[in-house]
Amino acid sequence: MAEIIADLYKREHPAPLIQPAHLNLAESSIRREFLKHVGNEFEGVIAADIAGTNAKAPKIDREMGSEYARFGIASGLATAIFFGSFSGSEKKGMGVQRLRLALLREGIPPAVVGDALRRLEDELWFLHEENSIYSFSNQPNLNRVIVEKEEAVKDEQITEETRARLEKVAGNELRVTLWPKVSQDVSDTRELKLAVLSLDQTRQSSGTSPFVEELLKRCGTPFRTYQNTFLVLAPDSGEAGTLRQQVKRVLALRSIREDHSLMRQLTDDNKKTLESKLKDTDAVIPFLMLAAYRHLVKAGEGGIEWLDLGLPTVGEKGSLSRRVREYLKSQEALLDKIPARRVLQKTLRDDEQEKPLGEILDAFLKYPQLPMLENEDVLQKAIAQGVRERDFGVRVGDRVYFDEPVSLSLLDYGAVLVRKEIAERAKAMAGATPPLPEPPGGKEKIIGEGKPGEIKTQPQKLPTTGIRSLRLKVRVPWDKLSDFVRGVVMPLRNDGAELEVEVFINATSDSSSIKASTVEQKVKETLNQIGAKVLDETRE
Repeated sequence: MAEIIADLYKREHPAPLIQPAHLNLAESSIRREFLKHVGNEFEGVIAADIAGTNAKAPKIDREMGSEYARFGIASGLATAIFFGSFSGSEKKGMGVQRLRLALLREGIPPAVVGDALRRLEDELWFLHEENSIYSFSNQPNLNRVIVEKEEAVKDEQITEETRARLEKVAGNELRVTLWPKVSQDVSDTRELKLAVLSLDQTRQSSGTSPFVEELLKRCGTPFRTYQNTFLVLAPDSGEAGTLRQQVKRVLALRSIREDHSLMRQLTDDNKKTLESKLKDTDAVIPFLMLAAYRHLVKAGEGGIEWLDLGLPTVGEKGSLSRRVREYLKSQEALLDKIPARRVLQKTLRDDEQEKPLGEILDAFLKYPQLPMLENEDVLQKAIAQGVRERDFGVRVGDRVYFDEPVSLSLLDYGAVLVRKEIAERAKAMAGATPPLPEPPGGKEKIIGEGKPGEIKTQPQKLPTTGIRSLRLKVRVPWDKLSDFVRGVVMPLRNDGAELEVEVFINATSDSSSIKASTVEQKVKETLNQIGAKVLDETRE
């Protein structure tokens, strides 16, 4: 008692009463006197958890803010628990009510006790809790066991677990490629794509990354054609560290639960605590993944653009691709609707009178200075709107649509957008064309046969009846496929036909030079992306 009073007097401690929380175990004379009664084996307990340069309780005070540090809340609670852990009776330790009495005084808000106790339970190595009674022991608690198990977790395990969990939160709102290693890992297709980088490929402080630049601009050796359909998601270095640590914690907790010999040594309360920690840590990882993957990269008009999705709101759920999609839509960088006049302004130069719709769509997919479109229907609907509202016309075959509804099924690669004045003239000419006169009596004149001046007649030929169904089986040279589409498929489509095309490919090689990877990663991947169905497959 004398040592304690002398220490408080020297430090000019302002408390009106001497409470258990005021014992200064960092003072060697007080600590030595205490250890005479409880045993020198508790020297390490004090140094690790309660008082000293590297003790955890003072560290918690510093981390929790100035109010905690000023009053020494966590340190005071740990000291009070230690003081109450050596009662002469069988009942040892202190409950929450006694801890409040041992710590609180005027000016300290009571609510801070609960916050600090939770941190102490999570981080101290020799603190034990049973039936809401806290005490110290020279035997390590579950936290110490967890730390030891964490130290045994390998980096490869963290990587494997993180990737498996990312697959669950990647989502399907965009076509996602996880952790590409080279640029050709992401195909150069027309659909919207998202590449999610690994935790090692965090955003650099300079905002530049040669690998990201290569991903956005190239697909292997050739340049990437459809740059305006491609996005990259990079993790934040700080948040990635937190995510990695929590994945490591889950693996450690799971390892403890699977260690049957160790589980037999744990108390029932520790077993419940283990399950609770595993459940809580497991549940927070999807949120931490959303928080970590916050840096979005896309090709921009002036080069590569880095965008910050920001931190998600607490408790936010969802997928990475959905979060990216919603962010782009909020910034009007991804459109589900586009005004018809904007299409005209963005895609036709002043000296151009018309342009195929295929070229217009390709422009939106290729050029980063144009907004991204959710799908091709967005452009088709804008074109149909422009035709109805007289902003421009569309020529499909020999027919010009203007100031009228037009079916979206006609607005494909074969259609051509024409300026308003051209559409007006074409419409006027079509309306002014008189019908051909019918010969009298339904007869057709044939001149130049029989006697001079005589007109012979024969029954008029009726127009050919329209074809309801056409089935062709043709062999087309592989280098003429584009001509086949332009000259065969498109005219039938322009007549309003519903088309179903089957393609038969017979690829042979004398030297067996067709690679299995080419078939799986390129041929089948492309068929999958365009929605094609393989009806039959034979390999030799």
